[in-house]
Amino acid sequence: VAESASTRSMSGQKSDGGLKVSQPIRYSELDLLALILGISNEPESLDLLHARLCREPDLQWLRGDDADSDAYCLPSIWWLRLQACFELVDRVIWENLRRSDVMHAPSDVRQFLLGRLGHCKTEQFAVLYLDSANRILEFQILFSGTVNSVKVYPRVVVQQALAINASALIISHNHPSGSWQLSAADIDLTQDLRELVEKLDIRILDHMVVAQGVVISMVEQGLL
Repeated sequence: VAESASTRSMSGQKSDGGLKVSQPIRYSELDLLALILGISNEPESLDLLHARLCREPDLQWLRGDDADSDAYCLPSIWWLRLQACFELVDRVIWENLRRSDVMHAPSDVRQFLLGRLGHCKTEQFAVLYLDSANRILEFQILFSGTVNSVKVYPRVVVQQALAINASALIISHNHPSGSWQLSAADIDLTQDLRELVEKLDIRILDHMVVAQGVVISMVEQGLL
């Protein structure tokens, strides 16, 4: 007879609330989630969570929203706690980014954009506004669209850049479909925006597309 999650966690450790906080790297996914959600001593909750992890071992589903709680048959309060944890991680990355030239921290830029856009179910268009030393002034999600497109108004992008005295931009959007393919519309928009902002002595440093857990850089693709 198989043991329930309340008897033994996925890592073989007992989920009895006696986990050492100083060693989280050794925890299984079930142990970590149980600790975050405060359910280490709740057998029924552990079994429910264990069943979900067995059905869907890819942890990307954890970064959903409250609307997903019904679909996954999990309590809404669990989602709130999980999203609070993700938000804290995003803010740590954000603070690291703000302290230096973002061109020297490409992995942090990617992680930040993944955190902000990677879980969105509709296309979002966002901009990192930078100063003359490539330090972040502000991050804004300017436009929201449908599952496969978003309408971008260049005038708004420029207005915001001028309002906060930005010298450079990193523009970005997501592909909820998970497609890594950059469309002709993506490329055309980038070129049009670059031509427009360069007239105002503002640079576009990159256009990054978030798709299925990765971030594609147009600069690295030779498209900008």
